[in-house]
Amino acid sequence: MAETYTPGRLHVGPPGRFSMSLNAENGHGICEIMHCADDPGFANKELVIDPNANARRLVACWNACLDIPTEALEAGVVKDLLEACKAVYDALDTGYIAQHSVRADRRREKLVKQLAAAIAKAEPKGE
Repeated sequence: MAETYTPGRLHVGPPGRFSMSLNAENGHGICEIMHCADDPGFANKELVIDPNANARRLVACWNACLDIPTEALEAGVVKDLLEACKAVYDALDTGYIAQHSVRADRRREKLVKQLAAAIAKAEPKGE
């Protein structure tokens, strides 16, 4: 059975006294990012991070990865896709990919396999 998580995009909700909420499209909160700067019981003031920045980053990552399976995200697919895209860009930018030689053909073949593997990892199973 596939895991079920909140569908759709998220947004950062209004700040609370000690937290920032992450809300689903229907307005329901799904989690809170705690901040303790105003909490008199919190001793490590130097560890306080901007909770709004953390909330915004989490929401941006969630929304950017809506159609990518959780397992693929856990397996590092975003990094794989970025590395594959950079490799193809470098090959195109230098003109290397346009050369006709056994070495260039092998490089093209390797790049195509790298892209195909990253894309396959990013797509939901069964598509």
